[in-house]
This record gives sequence, C-alpha cells and structure tokens, in this order.
Amino acid sequence: MRINIVHVGSVQWFNFKSDIISGLYCALCDLGHEVAVTHNRVDPSQFNIIIGADWVQTKELVAQFANIPGGFAIFEIEHLRDSTVNNRTNFNWDLYLELTDAASFVFSPYLLNGRAFDKHGFGNKFAHFKWGFYPELVDARYRSDQKKAYVCCFVGMAKGSRLTVLEAFFRRYGEQFQLVTISDPYCLKDFKLMQSRWGLSLKNEADPVESINPFRIFHHLANGLPVLANHKDDPDGYSDFVVHQPTDSIVEFAGNDFTDRRKHWEDLARSSLLTDNLRPIFGKI
Repeated sequence: MRINIVHVGSVQWFNFKSDIISGLYCALCDLGHEVAVTHNRVDPSQFNIIIGADWVQTKELVAQFANIPGGFAIFEIEHLRDSTVNNRTNFNWDLYLELTDAASFVFSPYLLNGRAFDKHGFGNKFAHFKWGFYPELVDARYRSDQKKAYVCCFVGMAKGSRLTVLEAFFRRYGEQFQLVTISDPYCLKDFKLMQSRWGLSLKNEADPVESINPFRIFHHLANGLPVLANHKDDPDGYSDFVVHQPTDSIVEFAGNDFTDRRKHWEDLARSSLLTDNLRPIFGKI
C-alpha cells in the first residue's frame, strides 16, 4: 500500500515529533508499504496518516481530510481526557470528533485514549498497539567509550508538578543535571543525553491518570541509556521499561551509576519490536 504520513502543525513540533515520525515510517516500510512523509500537505493519491490531529481545528481543514480520495487514519500520540487533548482549554472537541468520524480508523499507543472514543461512539474505530524498538533508533554517536559528564538529562515539557522535581535536580546536581525543552535546538538533546548516565521520565500531577512517554523511553534504552521515572504504573505496561523511584527519593537515587549495564538496557528495548506491534493493524490493509 502507498501511505503518506502527514504531520500537521508547526515546524517546531515536527522537529519534536521527528523520532515518532521516523519510527512509524521505518515500521511501515518494514511491513512492505511504500511510505512518504509530508508536512501540512496531504497526498490525495495515497492513504494518509495524520500525526497532529489536534491541530486540525477548522471546518475547512476537516473537510480537506474528509475529501481525500484515498482515505486517512489518525495516529493519536496525545492524551485524550474529558473532551479535550492534554488538558487544553478552548479545544474544539466537536471538530476533533468530526475528523474522527471521517477517518478510516484511529490508532494509538495509549489504551486510555480508547475510552474517550468509546464514550463518544467511536470505539469501533480505535486500535491500540504498543510502541517499541526499531533498528534505526540506534545512534552511533552514543558511544560507550565516552565519559559521562552529566548525572541525568530530562527532555520534554518543563511544566506542572515536574517543575518542582526538576528544580530539586538542579539544586542537588547543578550543571551535572541537564534540561532540554522545545525551545532548545532539537539536536541538542542527543548531545546532552549521550553524555548522561540517566534519562528521566517524570509524571505530571495535573494529569489524573498515569501517562508515560514510550517514544522517549525506547529511544533512550536503544542507545544504552537507562530511564529513571517516578510513575507508579500505567495501563500500557511501559513502566516495565523504566527504573522506578518515588518522587521523594528519585533525586538522590539518580546518583547511582548503572552505565556498566548498557547491554541490559539495549536488550530491554529490543524485547518489544515496533514492526511486530503494528503488524496486526497495518498487515491487514
């Protein structure tokens, strides 16, 4: 099948989602599909997969996707809760449901998103799968012979209750703690992570349900970087791939050095293969 992955949104968010786009691209290619990637441009001659459906917030855009001759699906990587996305205010949920209604199906690495679609009568369109490892995740720049200059690095949105934890890391480790956000040059994250002993996955207390970012976890593990997290649990089982510590002890625990277990982390990543996880959805098209 000929598939076009279309990212909808800003250039900045395309950069921040590029690992996710690359993973989907590689897995679909491995499944035998012909795959292209575009930014804010659909290809009417192909089956389109939207990444960034929450940016489709006008009737004109919904109509544009609804009228694609080859059809489209939504790859939902955000969290749907209480008729909004990521707890956003002023989100047009009705337009999002119109887009869902026009889609062939929606697939997501988060089981809880299925509840939102069930609640609004679209449960039959929802397909869940687990994110996982793909060979192209391995980055040769993450060298085992380089000394680790940093204790840990957090890549992501510094907001909500995370700020309290991040500030505690700064107080404890100073310049040995690194923070990379969406406002930083995108490739900076790799240069900071490759010199770190830990990657971090931090929950946001504003979200009433545990949600772990699997994209970041598998990237880190694939490159021999263990992930330290303060999540208690999650419905998708991604907590099986992190080293858990409660919030009140995570900062001190980061002082432990597990870099000699690099192969263990790499093998852990390979225990869940993205191509195999997507096969039940895209092997049937």
